[in-house]
Amino acid sequence: MEDGGEELIAQLEKRIEACGKRDYDAFHQLLRVYKKKSMRKQLEKIREEFSLSFPLAEDLWLEWIGDEMRLAFSEEDQRKIIALFERALSDYPTTKTWSEYVKYIQKLYFDLETAKQKAEFLSQVRDVMQRSLRVMGNDLLEGFTLWELQRNFEVKVLESMQDSSAEEKQLQISLIRECFDNEVKAQVKGLADSWVAYESWETDKGLVEKKKVLIDEAMMKASERELRDGEARRQKENSSNILELWQVSVGLIHAPFDLSDLTKECIQGECESGHVGRVICAYERALSSCCLVPTMWNAYAEFVRSQPSGSAGVTVADVYKRSVRNCPFSVELWSSLFVCSEEEGLDIEEMQVLFKKAIAEIKHYSPLQLVEVHLTCSRNHVYHPHDVYFQILLAECDCARRSFLKVPEDSRKGSKEVDVLRSTFANAVKLLEVFLLRRCLAFLT
Repeated sequence: MEDGGEELIAQLEKRIEACGKRDYDAFHQLLRVYKKKSMRKQLEKIREEFSLSFPLAEDLWLEWIGDEMRLAFSEEDQRKIIALFERALSDYPTTKTWSEYVKYIQKLYFDLETAKQKAEFLSQVRDVMQRSLRVMGNDLLEGFTLWELQRNFEVKVLESMQDSSAEEKQLQISLIRECFDNEVKAQVKGLADSWVAYESWETDKGLVEKKKVLIDEAMMKASERELRDGEARRQKENSSNILELWQVSVGLIHAPFDLSDLTKECIQGECESGHVGRVICAYERALSSCCLVPTMWNAYAEFVRSQPSGSAGVTVADVYKRSVRNCPFSVELWSSLFVCSEEEGLDIEEMQVLFKKAIAEIKHYSPLQLVEVHLTCSRNHVYHPHDVYFQILLAECDCARRSFLKVPEDSRKGSKEVDVLRSTFANAVKLLEVFLLRRCLAFLT
């Protein structure tokens, strides 16, 4: 292999295995080597491992999906691509990823040969479009692409309805008008172009005149949002990439500015608007750049918690699950996830798996934990005080205790819950003894 490829691959693979597949930089480098060498099987394998160990940035997901699209011929291939889009959106539901997903699902629809096939697939297309608009349709500068995709799709559907009844056509026309009305309500950029498109399409000139006032007001509101959003958006365009953010977190490079501070004003402005969708969009947009800032995840979760059940379109538990994937070093986020998971009804065995995972992650990310809780260093060593682990172990014991207390008093003796409670406390004590011993030995070396 040219340019020392074999040696470099071996080094990177060794780095990945040495740290339990938690070396972002090594994964990223190895992926690039396999991509450059066109090593398809190895590339697919490393992408899967990378995505299991870390949330992938938008560009990595879209590159992966693009490669799969070029090789997709069967329905199974199409289902795989749809699954990849869903996984990408579970990491970071960015406007661009949603846009590419909508384009792909629309293409699949128009590639279908029979009217029956299209009729069966239409609801799936519309579901994806509605989901994209619910999450990122309020994105000030890029949301218009999603509205445009929806509107143009419905216009094409209308154009293909030559054999449909007048009533069916009228329903489709009403749907297109509704699409435009919803875009106006979103008050995003690009309304001027949307208005030109709508004006040339609309046959009812009376409606055009009535909506002219609404479009002018919406464009003014969009301009106000842009002024408030402008500085943070400009800073974001010059911000570090995901790899640099991970390096900032472990102290490998110095952060030129605090990304989370740059987005607070925009989020606060959207909160003041009282529009839940805009606030959700603002948080998601911010987290695509501030994914390693625990306080940002906490603020997002607390906002979702403050909304009536289901109104935000996401749950508190969903936010915290994503948060520990991005910030596995944060004890606070893990603790919040424990509470949410227990509230969701996870049984004691499932909770124990979660606690063990948290301990493993915290142990691995000691440098990141140092950044978060401002631990002290001595003799160039980083130390974990026992109370970091104590918080997680205490949460596990509390969970086991609550599970035990749910059992009726006359049924507690000899129950599974009492055995779990005893073993949980015993294991917690043993682990703390190990952690304290290691800490003492570290100070002596």
